[in-house]
Amino acid sequence: MIPYAQLDPRRAGFQMGHALTYYAQRVVTPRPVRRAITGAITFFIRSRQGAATPTGMQRELATLRRDGIAVLDPMFDADQLREVRDYFLAAPMTLSGGRRATLGEVPNGTRAAAYDLSTVLDCPHVLAAVNHPDLLGLAGAYLGCKPTLSSLGVRWSFPRGEGVEDVQQWHRDCDDWRTVKVFVYLTEVDAGAGPHEYLRGSHTSRAALRNERFTLESLTARFGKDSVATICGPPGTTFAGDVAGVHRGVPPRQSARLLLQVQYSLLPIGCFDYTPLRRDDAGSVDAYTNRLIVRS
Repeated sequence: MIPYAQLDPRRAGFQMGHALTYYAQRVVTPRPVRRAITGAITFFIRSRQGAATPTGMQRELATLRRDGIAVLDPMFDADQLREVRDYFLAAPMTLSGGRRATLGEVPNGTRAAAYDLSTVLDCPHVLAAVNHPDLLGLAGAYLGCKPTLSSLGVRWSFPRGEGVEDVQQWHRDCDDWRTVKVFVYLTEVDAGAGPHEYLRGSHTSRAALRNERFTLESLTARFGKDSVATICGPPGTTFAGDVAGVHRGVPPRQSARLLLQVQYSLLPIGCFDYTPLRRDDAGSVDAYTNRLIVRS
């Protein structure tokens, strides 16, 4: 969980630079113009940082480019996954309002909770996994340049309370000129545990200037009845998505879902207020890719 920057000029602490960065790319909706600007950005990054690392995930890359979503091989092996799960089951999370609580202390009515960035980075295997050469190669090939690790978080969604979270409604994420996210289920996810759903092919359609909220009926009428990809699977299930496409996390109805989410982008995300954490293991990962998250 990375803190948000203040983008509202009517509120104290308004951060103009963040607002300009964030909204500059939001207002450019014509796809040819976005492609041209994205191409210029990727060319600049390649000229400074070199080409992206080749990926061994060529089949997954082709699927991601075609559909906007692709299932990957698990990010963790069985022993690593057990350590990661056990760690987060015991670690304190942050609830709405800033209160810290372990899983057993989460009050009734809580719909979601997340771990802070320091807690996530202290988990064994996480930093190394999100910097695996094949994964960085996949992100770099999709983005067109060396990727920036711009978000890293672990979040619970609970089958409690009324209403839904914003991310549980059909939406697009328009955070940067181009992004790709990788998701890992850390718990079993079936139809009752809030699976991720994605509209195949919607990543190539034009987004509106303002945030849109969609109905399933309008989406299937536009993209086809077979366009909805629903990702269920055991703990460790890993997939990548271009979240400029239409997607949602289904509200859990029967059991809670624990999800690791990693975002790779061209640039820092303007709506986040980054404070990279000083860590002894920062020297083991690429300084440019990880500059927003960790430092030596």
